[in-house]
Amino acid sequence: MSSSYRQFFALQKEPFISDIKRKEVMVTAALKGVEERIHYALRLGGVAVLTGEIGSGKSTGLRYVIGGLHPSEYRIIYVTASSGSILELYRQILGELGVAICGGTGGHDPADQTGDSGACSGEEDESCAGDRRSQPIAP
Repeated sequence: MSSSYRQFFALQKEPFISDIKRKEVMVTAALKGVEERIHYALRLGGVAVLTGEIGSGKSTGLRYVIGGLHPSEYRIIYVTASSGSILELYRQILGELGVAICGGTGGHDPADQTGDSGACSGEEDESCAGDRRSQPIAP
């Protein structure tokens, strides 16, 4: 994009950046609603789903809410779209939490009644224990 629209609207900087500072986000009633609902889900220890049209501000809303969370209380983890397999989702979450995948089949075999998901129990290696002081959040 050319900078001509910035000159036309007398904008001092790029308005559509993805790393906008929290204090620079325009707080609307809709954004406050997103914040309240996510905080409600966090208090319950639940899961929140944020949906909306393309360009409606889902990512900005999440960044706004995440920016207001205390880093010693919450650990933000990022999970990307995957094959849709629940096992792949679990692997991504474990990987983001720093939990090593140790042994096991790594997959779910219906014939295997041990329930071995391939994740460490925490007894084999201290790195499997993770940081238990913070509550993980996956936006």
